[in-house]
Amino acid sequence: MTEDSKKRIDPEDLRLYGLALNNRWSTRQLYHHVAPEVPIFVYGSLMLPWVVAKVLGIVEGTKGVEETTKRMTRATLRCHFRVTIKLENTPTIVKTKKEAAVDGMLLGRLDPQMASKIEEYIGPGEHRKQLEEVEVETDSGETIIVCAYMYVWKGSTDALIPKSWTPMDYMRSRAGLPEEQAVETAALG
Repeated sequence: MTEDSKKRIDPEDLRLYGLALNNRWSTRQLYHHVAPEVPIFVYGSLMLPWVVAKVLGIVEGTKGVEETTKRMTRATLRCHFRVTIKLENTPTIVKTKKEAAVDGMLLGRLDPQMASKIEEYIGPGEHRKQLEEVEVETDSGETIIVCAYMYVWKGSTDALIPKSWTPMDYMRSRAGLPEEQAVETAALG
């Protein structure tokens, strides 16, 4: 067994991501997460609760990250697709007229200072902040459309490559795993 094959995605990372993925708000809770501040739809490393906690300055360890998952719920953005920024090897989204969707997370209950920290992390230089509708599934299974801010690529498309990105990719890179172990590692979670 090689050294790389012994490396695994941290089970705690998988558990915390699972908490965020499985978090569903009731219709009543949804209202409190989207008002008075507009929520933010995220589609990159901010889909991971420990990244959000770090960006927001929440330093209570695992408990703080678990609390952060309560600000997150799975969301879908239609008429966009995710690509990779060549030089940064990070994801971004672009609008399309084709049938396409981006799975991401909706971050709610953000005060203006928190929203500012999220924006600073995203680095809006090559991105345009805009309002779009996203789909959120409530705890009762109802799909509700809400408006959310998101950051859409506004730079040259020459800087993009059609390479997919998933949160599992980010967790694998944190663990130092090579890309070819994607299927093996994902099966563990």
